[in-house]
Amino acid sequence: IPAAGPYTILAPTDDAFDTLLTQLGTQTGDGQGPLPLDALLRLPQLRDILLYHIVPGRYTSEFLRNNTPVYTAKGVEVVPFTDGCMTEGKLMLHDSCIDKPTADNFTCAEQKLFQKCNEPFMTDPSVTLWQGGTCQRTCQRCDCSPSSGIICSTVESQDIAASNGVIQGISRVLFPPPVFTKEQAIQQAVAYNESAARNASLGIPVTSGLAGLTGLPGAAPSAAVVPAGLVPPADTTGAGANATGATTPAGAAASPADTTGAGPGAGDAAGATGLNATGVSPEPAAAVGPPAGRRLRRHTGMNNRRRV
Repeated sequence: IPAAGPYTILAPTDDAFDTLLTQLGTQTGDGQGPLPLDALLRLPQLRDILLYHIVPGRYTSEFLRNNTPVYTAKGVEVVPFTDGCMTEGKLMLHDSCIDKPTADNFTCAEQKLFQKCNEPFMTDPSVTLWQGGTCQRTCQRCDCSPSSGIICSTVESQDIAASNGVIQGISRVLFPPPVFTKEQAIQQAVAYNESAARNASLGIPVTSGLAGLTGLPGAAPSAAVVPAGLVPPADTTGAGANATGATTPAGAAASPADTTGAGPGAGDAAGATGLNATGVSPEPAAAVGPPAGRRLRRHTGMNNRRRV
């Protein structure tokens, strides 16, 4: 984080914190009410989530351009959307619009060039282990429209000026997405191949589906595919395109720590804490900010007279 600023603070409103504390109380507390403040402050993911709400630089709404990533102090991006057909004229922020790589030698840009963006190995959540599929940002599959089922955060109070930056008041607490790497994708593809090969050797009937990555250790025979109803191991699967353009399974995993070097995060908050693309937290989530009930200025620590 720059020592002197300027900063852009993505500041959840009081209602956003009230909603989050209620959700956390249901998921991680006794279910009898909102999560207590002291329990919130003890969550290990809190620092990462705080960093995700800080953007180095002064980003007024005119610089939050449609489908253009903005990198936070956590080192991972948040993506604004302003497309009127999608947001109904609102400025929205998508906190899980990232590219998960495929487990092959091709980049997301090349997958798009090869017209693989809508292939099942790129889009099926059960295969890619990520609700947006692989290469979702490059393939422009991110969506904030009401019909998408994804709950993006709306910028409700825009461009609140401060002496050392600007505040954007948002309707929902954001959660940093996982950090995916090519190496982890390949490791999971190998495990996926080995699982498919074992099932094929047991004579389990196979159906059309994903062929093994034949260039990797443990690859299943080219005829072996995923049997119908087969549930791969928890740490497997993924997809990619081979040199001939044929689809091949692959996978990727969330990095357990912030590997970008851009943010001094304490670890991967998203995989364990974040609301997913449907707005539902798959596991106990974490929150950021002072107790609900304080006003927006108190949440951010920024005003027209004081510095952060």
